[in-house]
Amino acid sequence: CFCPGAERSYRKHLDAAGGQALGDAEWAPIFQEGVRVPETGVGAETLPLGFEEEAFCPVLYEVAIDSPAEVGSFMAKAVTFCHKHCWGSLTCTVVIDDRTKAQHAEEFDGFLDTMRFGTIGVNVPPANANIIPSLTWGAFPGNDARDVRSGIGQLGNFACYQNVEKSILSS
Repeated sequence: CFCPGAERSYRKHLDAAGGQALGDAEWAPIFQEGVRVPETGVGAETLPLGFEEEAFCPVLYEVAIDSPAEVGSFMAKAVTFCHKHCWGSLTCTVVIDDRTKAQHAEEFDGFLDTMRFGTIGVNVPPANANIIPSLTWGAFPGNDARDVRSGIGQLGNFACYQNVEKSILSS
């Protein structure tokens, strides 16, 4: 992997997930069952390590969001979960099928507007923003030197747009 310390981070996430990986490949996906949105208060369960620190290695967590079977409700709860529990604000990937996206286009656009991530990929890896010079790459604005999280500032933006919050790529 390309980041210094990635192997150590991967092992740390693997151990925190109970040592379960899918397959024997060097960077086999880590599997952890039953990750749900935590309750708050006394006796609340904690979230996996990936929600407390950036991995800087290929780690993916899938979380079950308890919501009615209605797109708008699910999207609102998913965004709230990400803002409240996911560490960092650099990127986010949204996976949505074309039919649902078309049927709920206005609601989906509103959903993207509320997301506080520097680069959002809709059915595309957000890292692809790095190969498009007019897009930005960096954390969503608001971090400071006392809580850097995913960074301060952005690169790219060859068009020199002012006050950019995020770039959204969509396939």
